[in-house]
Amino acid sequence: MKFIPKISGTMVTDFKMDKMLFHKQIITLAECMEKVQRQETMNWLLDELRFTKGKGGDWYALIDWDTIMKLSILEYYPDYEKEMLDRFGENWLNHYIRFNH
Repeated sequence: MKFIPKISGTMVTDFKMDKMLFHKQIITLAECMEKVQRQETMNWLLDELRFTKGKGGDWYALIDWDTIMKLSILEYYPDYEKEMLDRFGENWLNHYIRFNH
């Protein structure tokens, strides 16, 4: 991974991720319960996202692609997670990180 400091956050390049936690920006709570394996990821989702009850009774939230990338790192890429921890510290999930943009 290559880190490029910008005024709008840190841009991250030179990485490869084949597996994503979510493939769309509108997610359901049921989808989170089905896919998330780590308690840290679930805690972050429940603490940081605002889920809204839909007409069908499902709970929905909107999530941006950079956050999907961070949560995918947390779930599936321990080597990238270590790089993030080393670079940004324990609160790396709250740091504004932009992936390839």
